[in-house]
Amino acid sequence: MSDLFSNISPSHSGPLTVFQAQLKTCRQLNWSEVFNGYSALRAITFSSSLEFLLDLTEQFEDIEIVFGSEHILTKTHIALAQASQLFEDYGFKDCLTDQKSLVEGLRQLLGPRSSLFLPRLQNGTLRFRLLTGRPSHEKLYLLSGSNGQRVVTGSANLSIAAFHGHQHEVIITFDDLTAWDAFEEYYQRDYKKSVAIETDILISVSSDGKDKQPDISTASLPYEDVPIVRAIRAGLVHVEQGGMSISEGMAIDALRKAQRLRQELEKIPLPMSSKGVTLVTPTIVSTFLQARDNLPAVDCPKDEIPRASLSVRTGEVFLNDQLWLSEKDTISEHDVARDVHLLVDYISSFSAFYGNSQSAIASYWAFLVWLYMAPFAPFLRQGAVSHHIDPWLYPPYAVLYGRSSGGKTLFTQIIAQSMFGVVKSIQSSMFTAQRVLGLRQQLGAIPLLIDDVTPDRMSKYVPDMVRTDRDMAECYAPIVLTTNKDVTSISADLTKRMVTCHIDASLPDSRRGNLTEGLYIGLDYEKVCFVKKKFP
Repeated sequence: MSDLFSNISPSHSGPLTVFQAQLKTCRQLNWSEVFNGYSALRAITFSSSLEFLLDLTEQFEDIEIVFGSEHILTKTHIALAQASQLFEDYGFKDCLTDQKSLVEGLRQLLGPRSSLFLPRLQNGTLRFRLLTGRPSHEKLYLLSGSNGQRVVTGSANLSIAAFHGHQHEVIITFDDLTAWDAFEEYYQRDYKKSVAIETDILISVSSDGKDKQPDISTASLPYEDVPIVRAIRAGLVHVEQGGMSISEGMAIDALRKAQRLRQELEKIPLPMSSKGVTLVTPTIVSTFLQARDNLPAVDCPKDEIPRASLSVRTGEVFLNDQLWLSEKDTISEHDVARDVHLLVDYISSFSAFYGNSQSAIASYWAFLVWLYMAPFAPFLRQGAVSHHIDPWLYPPYAVLYGRSSGGKTLFTQIIAQSMFGVVKSIQSSMFTAQRVLGLRQQLGAIPLLIDDVTPDRMSKYVPDMVRTDRDMAECYAPIVLTTNKDVTSISADLTKRMVTCHIDASLPDSRRGNLTEGLYIGLDYEKVCFVKKKFP
């Protein structure tokens, strides 16, 4: 099995802060016993939940929470990031879009309980801050009150799942002054690198007749009011820096929105000094936001992406969150035989193609077997890792390459449609690694087809996307690429990590229409025995 850490350069390493401790005792406590006797809380954490925040608000007279600035493309990068500590660039644009999305997400958390949160926000006894640069990975909670001081640290985020025993966590407490002083210094270090989510960002004043009633804001947050922008205009100089470890976010929806906003801002460059350093000053922020306002309007994407998921444990398949197939469903032998004959006749018809048609038939059969297995690849890869087996034995990528007019595009569409009754594809001009990684999370088990990929996009996006992918989620879409005759071979390091099907046969243009159209009609309204359901 390959070493997950082998591609990390020694230059990325740095000094670690290590606290040497001695275990005194281990007790079983509920969360309230951990926090009882203290009236003030200062916390550094990644994520929070509304229910637990409600409990904390009632428990403490004063609360200050610093959220680590988070950035992630897809939910399933979490496991990879925690395992291999891969790094991505993180700069002003990332910080700007993350903070805008997270503040809007925080408003949504606070809004339904505004009667409780609003007074605390107004009197300053509930405060939130956001880190501006490289994120803090520590989970640190400083408690003070009539019982003295207590430090709570370990693996637990500030959430119900962590503190209500819904998942395994390591929770460590220190009640001595030496530990308090040490961790207080640690907290102040990150506090100085954070910016406040000011009260007026979270609260709006609505007009109701003559009375103006304050409430938690629900409107879109203007870029001018994003905390990092306010801080820069107040005097903070933000230095662009590379290297951010990917980590779990407050809410995957907010982070997906941040990614869309990040793509929107990608077209606007940030100027660099003669020394090659970008300093984000108030003037640059104003110029940047003005350029952003001048971007052409884009249509809001329609949320019509289908999703399929399957459970190996229960033997159920869900399509768009509805039960679609169960292992209890009965499939008649007649239906199975019909679908099998359709497939055999369809693939055998490629023998009429010119060139090495028998090799093409073998490649198409190999691809079909892989694609029908591919929805189970995430489960197999998880099992492989736990048993110290290379997960690349179960590849999530495939590429069909070779001659033009070899039937590749139509074949992938027909076989993909035979699985769940839907086809999701994107053209080469829309193909980027970020778009593919985002779509495959939304599609779940439904294959994503990338049609007629040009050689330049093959060389630009595919190698890094395939080499660095060790996705360990339970469900994500298999990726299918087709490319034309200009690609005559696939590099050896990629053939180890993806299914490669060489189609060295083609049909002359004079015969292409009649034959392929007839074959398509034969399968367009049927599905093979893999799922056997009526089309939605």
